[in-house]
Amino acid sequence: MNKKYVRLEFYNSRWVASYTQEANKLAKLMGNKFSFSIEHVGSTALLGCYSRHAIDLVVGVRDVKELVTLKNFLVGKGMQVWSRHSTLEHTILLDKKKDVVEFEIHLVVKGFNDWNLLINFRNYMNEHPNLIKDYSNFKRKLADELRVNFSTYYLSKDNFKKEILGIK
Repeated sequence: MNKKYVRLEFYNSRWVASYTQEANKLAKLMGNKFSFSIEHVGSTALLGCYSRHAIDLVVGVRDVKELVTLKNFLVGKGMQVWSRHSTLEHTILLDKKKDVVEFEIHLVVKGFNDWNLLINFRNYMNEHPNLIKDYSNFKRKLADELRVNFSTYYLSKDNFKKEILGIK
């Protein structure tokens, strides 16, 4: 059985430009068909943080109905649903190029728990840069020393985020 492990790299300033380019492309694609906002989240949005190469964009929508409609629209444009990590209020789409995930598009209902976790964690960490080093070290231990699989990696990161933000 061939297990895939998480691989991290040090912060790359090009991630911001890549996010901006993809967000503009996505906004143009969605046009005025949807009411949305696009934000850069995840480790690539944290200055100096180790990260996987995939850049996370969160697209905030009004409600579950709009989320489902947008998901179906984007799947029709070639994106793939990452069903293992999707719920009714939070769907993750993968924008794959050359069999490598470059972007993870999180479709999330604004104001719901996952929206708040993604946005609040990014904001809090950028306001407390000393914690970015702790978060990087935590992630590197998971990836390099413990060699955890993706599911364990994501669950552990979510628990770290909730602890930092005081969420139970």
